[in-house]
Amino acid sequence: MLLFSTLIAGISLATLTSAAPTLRGRNVGSTPGSPSSAGTCTSGLVPITVQVDTTAISMKKPADQAKLTGFLANYWTTGSTVPSKIMSHKADGSTQKKRVEGTYNIWSQICHPSGKEGQVPLIVGIHGINFDHSYWEFGHSKEYNFIEAANKAGYAVLTYDRLGVGQSDKPDGLNVVQSATEVAILHRQIQQARATGKYSKVLGIGHSFGAIQLTGIAARYPSDLDAVILTGYAPSMVSVPLAFTAWSQTLASEQSDVAI
Repeated sequence: MLLFSTLIAGISLATLTSAAPTLRGRNVGSTPGSPSSAGTCTSGLVPITVQVDTTAISMKKPADQAKLTGFLANYWTTGSTVPSKIMSHKADGSTQKKRVEGTYNIWSQICHPSGKEGQVPLIVGIHGINFDHSYWEFGHSKEYNFIEAANKAGYAVLTYDRLGVGQSDKPDGLNVVQSATEVAILHRQIQQARATGKYSKVLGIGHSFGAIQLTGIAARYPSDLDAVILTGYAPSMVSVPLAFTAWSQTLASEQSDVAI
Protein backbone atom coordinates (compact mmCIF):
# COMPACT_ATOMS: atom_id res chain seq x y z
CA MET A 1 0.00 0.00 0.00
CA LEU A 2 2.79 2.39 0.88
CA LEU A 3 4.65 1.64 -2.35
CA PHE A 4 1.50 2.24 -4.42
CA SER A 5 0.74 5.48 -2.58
CA THR A 6 4.33 6.59 -3.00
CA LEU A 7 4.09 6.01 -6.74
CA ILE A 8 0.77 7.87 -6.97
CA ALA A 9 2.26 10.89 -5.22
CA GLY A 10 5.44 10.62 -7.25
CA ILE A 11 3.54 10.59 -10.53
CA SER A 12 1.54 13.60 -9.37
CA LEU A 13 4.79 15.43 -8.64
CA ALA A 14 6.18 14.39 -12.01
CA THR A 15 3.18 15.74 -13.87
CA LEU A 16 3.37 18.93 -11.81
CA THR A 17 7.03 19.59 -12.58
CA SER A 18 7.37 18.22 -16.09
CA ALA A 19 7.19 21.01 -18.62
CA ALA A 20 4.66 20.08 -21.28
CA PRO A 21 4.11 22.32 -24.31
CA THR A 22 1.41 24.96 -23.93
CA LEU A 23 -0.15 26.17 -27.14
CA ARG A 24 -0.71 29.89 -27.50
CA GLY A 25 -4.44 30.58 -27.56
CA ARG A 26 -7.27 28.12 -27.14
CA ASN A 27 -9.16 28.14 -30.42
CA VAL A 28 -12.50 26.40 -30.83
CA GLY A 29 -13.86 25.06 -34.11
CA SER A 30 -12.35 23.59 -37.25
CA THR A 31 -8.66 22.83 -36.92
CA PRO A 32 -6.52 24.89 -39.33
CA GLY A 33 -3.99 22.70 -41.06
CA SER A 34 -5.90 19.52 -40.21
CA PRO A 35 -3.67 16.71 -38.92
CA SER A 36 -5.40 14.25 -41.25
CA SER A 37 -5.82 14.45 -45.00
CA ALA A 38 -8.09 11.41 -44.75
CA GLY A 39 -10.57 12.98 -42.35
CA THR A 40 -12.33 16.08 -41.11
CA CYS A 41 -11.15 17.35 -37.74
CA THR A 42 -12.81 19.69 -35.27
CA SER A 43 -11.46 20.79 -31.91
CA GLY A 44 -12.48 22.83 -28.90
CA LEU A 45 -12.76 23.05 -25.14
CA VAL A 46 -15.12 20.49 -23.64
CA PRO A 47 -16.34 21.13 -20.06
CA ILE A 48 -16.11 17.93 -18.02
CA THR A 49 -17.60 17.71 -14.52
CA VAL A 50 -16.15 15.14 -12.12
CA GLN A 51 -16.49 14.10 -8.50
CA VAL A 52 -13.59 11.98 -7.30
CA ASP A 53 -11.42 11.17 -4.28
CA THR A 54 -7.70 11.85 -4.77
CA THR A 55 -4.71 11.14 -2.53
CA ALA A 56 -4.30 14.04 -0.10
CA ILE A 57 -0.82 15.56 -0.48
CA SER A 58 0.32 18.28 1.91
CA MET A 59 3.50 20.13 1.03
CA LYS A 60 4.78 23.46 -0.18
CA LYS A 61 5.49 23.63 -3.88
CA PRO A 62 9.25 23.95 -4.58
CA ALA A 63 10.18 27.63 -4.79
CA ASP A 64 12.99 27.18 -7.31
CA GLN A 65 14.83 24.59 -9.37
CA ALA A 66 17.39 23.80 -6.66
CA LYS A 67 14.67 22.98 -4.12
CA LEU A 68 12.82 20.85 -6.67
CA THR A 69 15.92 18.85 -7.55
CA GLY A 70 16.79 18.30 -3.87
CA PHE A 71 13.25 17.31 -3.00
CA LEU A 72 12.99 14.74 -5.81
CA ALA A 73 16.38 13.24 -4.94
CA ASN A 74 15.24 12.78 -1.34
CA TYR A 75 11.80 11.53 -2.37
CA TRP A 76 13.04 8.66 -4.51
CA THR A 77 15.92 7.61 -2.24
CA THR A 78 15.55 4.04 -0.97
CA GLY A 79 13.99 4.11 2.50
CA SER A 80 12.96 7.75 2.17
CA THR A 81 10.50 9.08 4.76
CA VAL A 82 9.40 11.95 2.51
CA PRO A 83 6.29 10.16 1.13
CA SER A 84 4.96 9.45 4.64
CA LYS A 85 5.52 13.09 5.61
CA ILE A 86 3.54 14.60 2.74
CA MET A 87 0.72 12.02 2.77
CA SER A 88 -1.53 11.50 5.80
CA HIS A 89 -2.56 7.98 6.70
CA LYS A 90 -5.59 6.58 8.49
CA ALA A 91 -5.44 4.15 11.40
CA ASP A 92 -5.82 1.20 9.03
CA GLY A 93 -2.76 2.34 7.06
CA SER A 94 -4.66 3.60 4.03
CA THR A 95 -3.93 7.06 2.70
CA GLN A 96 -6.12 10.04 3.49
CA LYS A 97 -8.31 11.13 0.60
CA LYS A 98 -9.34 14.55 -0.65
CA ARG A 99 -12.72 15.08 -2.32
CA VAL A 100 -12.41 16.85 -5.66
CA GLU A 101 -15.51 18.27 -7.30
CA GLY A 102 -15.27 20.57 -10.28
CA THR A 103 -15.77 21.28 -13.95
CA TYR A 104 -12.64 21.45 -16.10
CA ASN A 105 -12.21 22.54 -19.71
CA ILE A 106 -10.51 19.78 -21.66
CA TRP A 107 -9.14 20.61 -25.10
CA SER A 108 -10.35 17.83 -27.37
CA GLN A 109 -10.10 17.01 -31.05
CA ILE A 110 -12.05 14.50 -33.09
CA CYS A 111 -11.18 13.46 -36.63
CA HIS A 112 -13.85 11.65 -38.64
CA PRO A 113 -12.82 9.58 -41.69
CA SER A 114 -13.79 11.17 -44.98
CA GLY A 115 -16.52 9.54 -47.06
CA LYS A 116 -17.80 7.35 -44.21
CA GLU A 117 -21.54 7.37 -43.57
CA GLY A 118 -23.33 5.88 -40.60
CA GLN A 119 -21.61 4.49 -37.54
CA VAL A 120 -17.85 4.06 -37.50
CA PRO A 121 -15.52 2.70 -34.79
CA LEU A 122 -13.92 5.34 -32.56
CA ILE A 123 -10.40 5.24 -31.14
CA VAL A 124 -9.68 7.36 -28.06
CA GLY A 125 -5.97 8.22 -27.75
CA ILE A 126 -4.46 9.21 -24.38
CA HIS A 127 -0.94 10.66 -24.38
CA GLY A 128 1.72 10.19 -21.72
CA ILE A 129 3.68 12.55 -19.46
CA ASN A 130 5.64 15.31 -21.23
CA PHE A 131 3.38 15.07 -24.29
CA ASP A 132 0.07 16.56 -25.36
CA HIS A 133 -2.51 15.54 -27.99
CA SER A 134 0.03 16.12 -30.77
CA TYR A 135 1.73 12.83 -29.80
CA TRP A 136 -0.84 11.17 -32.06
CA GLU A 137 -0.03 13.49 -34.98
CA PHE A 138 3.76 13.86 -34.82
CA GLY A 139 3.65 17.35 -36.29
CA HIS A 140 1.31 16.20 -39.07
CA SER A 141 4.06 13.91 -40.38
CA LYS A 142 2.38 11.43 -42.70
CA GLU A 143 4.79 8.62 -41.91
CA TYR A 144 4.16 8.59 -38.15
CA ASN A 145 0.74 10.22 -38.01
CA PHE A 146 -1.52 7.84 -36.09
CA ILE A 147 -4.67 9.88 -36.78
CA GLU A 148 -3.98 9.88 -40.52
CA ALA A 149 -3.49 6.12 -40.62
CA ALA A 150 -6.59 5.45 -38.49
CA ASN A 151 -8.79 7.72 -40.64
CA LYS A 152 -7.58 5.95 -43.79
CA ALA A 153 -8.57 2.64 -42.16
CA GLY A 154 -12.07 3.96 -41.46
CA TYR A 155 -11.69 4.85 -37.76
CA ALA A 156 -12.67 8.10 -36.12
CA VAL A 157 -10.08 9.33 -33.59
CA LEU A 158 -10.61 11.35 -30.41
CA THR A 159 -7.52 12.88 -28.82
CA TYR A 160 -7.23 15.46 -26.05
CA ASP A 161 -4.82 17.29 -23.78
CA ARG A 162 -4.94 15.66 -20.38
CA LEU A 163 -5.86 17.85 -17.40
CA GLY A 164 -2.96 20.18 -16.57
CA VAL A 165 -1.44 19.86 -20.03
CA GLY A 166 -1.46 21.92 -23.23
CA GLN A 167 -4.66 23.87 -23.77
CA SER A 168 -6.68 22.11 -21.07
CA ASP A 169 -7.29 23.69 -17.65
CA LYS A 170 -4.42 23.68 -15.18
CA PRO A 171 -5.78 23.36 -11.63
CA ASP A 172 -3.80 22.42 -8.50
CA GLY A 173 -1.07 20.05 -9.65
CA LEU A 174 -0.82 18.21 -6.33
CA ASN A 175 -4.33 17.37 -5.14
CA VAL A 176 -6.41 17.75 -8.30
CA VAL A 177 -4.27 16.62 -11.26
CA GLN A 178 -3.95 12.98 -10.24
CA SER A 179 -4.68 9.63 -11.87
CA ALA A 180 -8.08 9.32 -10.23
CA THR A 181 -9.20 12.67 -11.64
CA GLU A 182 -7.88 11.87 -15.08
CA VAL A 183 -9.60 8.48 -15.15
CA ALA A 184 -12.88 10.18 -14.20
CA ILE A 185 -12.42 12.72 -17.02
CA LEU A 186 -11.64 9.98 -19.53
CA HIS A 187 -14.73 8.06 -18.39
CA ARG A 188 -16.91 11.11 -19.04
CA GLN A 189 -15.31 11.62 -22.47
CA ILE A 190 -16.15 8.03 -23.40
CA GLN A 191 -19.70 8.35 -22.08
CA GLN A 192 -20.28 11.50 -24.11
CA ALA A 193 -18.91 9.87 -27.27
CA ARG A 194 -21.16 6.84 -26.87
CA ALA A 195 -24.19 9.04 -26.20
CA THR A 196 -23.92 10.58 -29.69
CA GLY A 197 -24.81 7.26 -31.30
CA LYS A 198 -22.23 7.89 -34.03
CA TYR A 199 -19.86 5.07 -33.15
CA SER A 200 -20.21 1.32 -33.62
CA LYS A 201 -17.46 0.57 -31.11
CA VAL A 202 -15.19 2.61 -28.84
CA LEU A 203 -11.56 1.55 -28.42
CA GLY A 204 -8.84 3.05 -26.25
CA ILE A 205 -5.11 3.35 -26.95
CA GLY A 206 -2.75 4.83 -24.40
CA HIS A 207 0.94 5.64 -24.33
CA SER A 208 2.88 5.31 -21.06
CA PHE A 209 0.98 7.33 -18.42
CA GLY A 210 -1.96 7.35 -20.84
CA ALA A 211 -1.93 3.55 -20.75
CA ILE A 212 -2.16 3.75 -16.95
CA GLN A 213 -5.36 5.77 -17.37
CA LEU A 214 -6.78 3.00 -19.54
CA THR A 215 -6.00 0.33 -16.92
CA GLY A 216 -7.96 2.50 -14.49
CA ILE A 217 -10.88 2.60 -16.93
CA ALA A 218 -10.73 -1.17 -17.47
CA ALA A 219 -10.73 -1.79 -13.71
CA ARG A 220 -13.40 0.72 -12.67
CA TYR A 221 -15.56 1.03 -15.79
CA PRO A 222 -15.09 -2.30 -17.64
CA SER A 223 -18.03 -1.67 -19.98
CA ASP A 224 -16.67 1.67 -21.25
CA LEU A 225 -14.42 0.28 -23.97
CA ASP A 226 -14.71 -2.56 -26.46
CA ALA A 227 -10.92 -2.97 -26.67
CA VAL A 228 -7.82 -1.56 -24.97
CA ILE A 229 -4.31 -1.13 -26.40
CA LEU A 230 -1.47 -0.38 -23.97
CA THR A 231 1.82 0.96 -25.35
CA GLY A 232 4.97 2.05 -23.51
CA TYR A 233 3.60 0.13 -20.54
CA ALA A 234 4.68 -2.73 -18.27
CA PRO A 235 2.77 -4.44 -15.43
CA SER A 236 5.72 -4.00 -13.04
CA MET A 237 6.21 -0.59 -11.37
CA VAL A 238 9.61 -1.46 -9.90
CA SER A 239 11.57 0.63 -12.41
CA VAL A 240 9.36 3.74 -12.05
CA PRO A 241 11.48 5.38 -9.30
CA LEU A 242 14.63 4.84 -11.39
CA ALA A 243 12.94 6.39 -14.41
CA PHE A 244 11.76 9.45 -12.48
CA THR A 245 15.16 10.06 -10.90
CA ALA A 246 16.77 9.87 -14.35
CA TRP A 247 14.53 12.64 -15.68
CA SER A 248 15.81 16.19 -15.66
CA GLN A 249 12.58 17.52 -14.25
CA THR A 250 12.11 21.28 -14.26
CA LEU A 251 9.50 23.67 -12.94
CA ALA A 252 6.88 24.01 -15.66
CA SER A 253 6.23 27.60 -14.60
CA GLU A 254 9.80 28.50 -15.60
CA GLN A 255 9.47 27.13 -19.13
CA SER A 256 8.41 29.44 -21.95
CA ASP A 257 5.45 28.41 -24.08
CA VAL A 258 6.28 26.67 -27.34
CA ALA A 259 4.16 26.32 -30.42
CA ILE A 260 3.38 22.86 -31.75
